[in-house]
Amino acid sequence: MLVITNTPKGAVIHFDWLPEVGGGVTRLTINDEKKGEDIPGEDFFRAVLKIWLGEQPVQGDLKEGLLGKTS
Repeated sequence: MLVITNTPKGAVIHFDWLPEVGGGVTRLTINDEKKGEDIPGEDFFRAVLKIWLGEQPVQGDLKEGLLGKTS
């Protein structure tokens, strides 16, 4: 399992769903550098999105910000 302990301030983090790779994988990149192994299956990607964008997000104002809404 990959553990990310620190990322520099201003880092760009992407969790990407890539349906064209191996039947569909989730890929993590930080500042355009791939981290860890790709994770197969759409279920994992959907679970990750629910953390921030689901019905009960970990932080409501973050969800609003990610969706471009102001409070």
